[in-house]
Amino acid sequence: MRLGASGDETRAKWAALPALASLTLLGTARPGASVLAVAASSDGGLVPVVAVQKYGQGRSMIFGGEASWRWRMLAASTDRSHELFWRQTARWLATAAPDPVSIVSPESLQPGDAASVDIAALDASFSPVADARVTATVSIDGSGAQPLATRRVATPGHFAAAFEPKAAGVYRLHVEAARGTTTIGTADRTVYVGGHDREFADPRLNDGFLRRLARESGGRYVPASDAARIVPLIDDLAKQRVEPEQRDLWQRPWTFALVIALLCAEWTLRRRWGLR
Repeated sequence: MRLGASGDETRAKWAALPALASLTLLGTARPGASVLAVAASSDGGLVPVVAVQKYGQGRSMIFGGEASWRWRMLAASTDRSHELFWRQTARWLATAAPDPVSIVSPESLQPGDAASVDIAALDASFSPVADARVTATVSIDGSGAQPLATRRVATPGHFAAAFEPKAAGVYRLHVEAARGTTTIGTADRTVYVGGHDREFADPRLNDGFLRRLARESGGRYVPASDAARIVPLIDDLAKQRVEPEQRDLWQRPWTFALVIALLCAEWTLRRRWGLR
C-alpha cells in the first residue's frame, strides 16, 4: 500500500488517485482479516476496497474496486501509482518457494499443552518424499536437545512430532530428513511458549470452554441471544448467596436504652420494696 517515501506522501498519493468506476459490496471483514483501504458508498458509509488475510501457509487479498486502470489512464503520465500498487501486491502475495524440509508448529502455546508439530520433506523437484527418515529434537533456552517422537501421517511426505512443553520459555525445534544415506535437508524453528494470550490469538467463540468454565466455577453460561437473562440471573444469585452479617450489639442505641431502662426499673422496685 505504500506509494510514497513517507506516510504523508503515501496518503497524498492515494487521495490524488482518480475515482474508481464502482465498488463491490463485500460486507464486513472476517475475523483475522485486515482492511487496508475503504471507500465511501452511495449511502455515505464506508466499504472495504482492499482486505488481506493469511490462509494456511499463504496469503490472500481481495480488491473490491472496478476499473483500477483509471488510476493509470486518468492520471498524469509520470504517476506510477497504478503499476507500483499491483507490482507490490503480486510480490506480497507470492510467498517464497518452500524449503526441502519445513516445520509448522502451533501458535500461542501454553505450558502443559499437547501439541503436534507438522513436518514436510520434499526432494529437489518439490515432490513429497514418502520414504524419508525424519528425526526431530527440541531444546529450551540453550539446554541439551531432547528427541521428539515422530510418525508418518496420511499425506505423503508429511510427518508429525508430539510436542508437550512443560514450562514457559523459548524452545528450538530442529529437524533432519534423509532418504537412505542422502540428506534431504534440515529445518529449525523457534517457538515461544507462554508468551501469548489465547483470547487475543484466537478471538472466536469457544462455546465448550465457556460452558466448562461456568460449570466448574459455579456460574451459568448464557449465549449472546439470551443476554437479557443475565441481569435477572445475577439478582437471583445474589439473593441466594447472602452472607450472614455480624454486628456488635453494644454499639446499638436501643441496646444502651434497654440497659438504662432495666437499671431504672431495678431502682424503682428496690425503692418500692424498701430494699437498698
